[in-house]
Amino acid sequence: MERYRIENHLPIAYYDGRCNFCFGLVQQLQKLNLDRKVNLIPFQLVSSKVPEELLIISNSESYEADKALIKLLKLMGGLFYLPAFILMLLPPFLLKKLYYALARNRYQWFGTTSCTIN
Repeated sequence: MERYRIENHLPIAYYDGRCNFCFGLVQQLQKLNLDRKVNLIPFQLVSSKVPEELLIISNSESYEADKALIKLLKLMGGLFYLPAFILMLLPPFLLKKLYYALARNRYQWFGTTSCTIN
């Protein structure tokens, strides 16, 4: 079992550790050493009361769902600013609709991991 290190000064990103899509993205961020910009924690390790959507806590502010995705991309910096910028150009209602369509269907489209703690 991998231990999740917590850097107190970094924002925290709670993601779905069971979703292959979410977990795959986190693994790519770790390979690029971008996990040093944010604490990446599967919400399954925290509580069943955490909403099952991307959640970012940064500087005493919280961002959920589509807003959290944009915030995470901005935190990653570099080339990740481009998709963040593109997403910010979408009308908010459309971005929210797209986010929740992906969230609702993520297990059917991408499958699940066999273990929530990797």
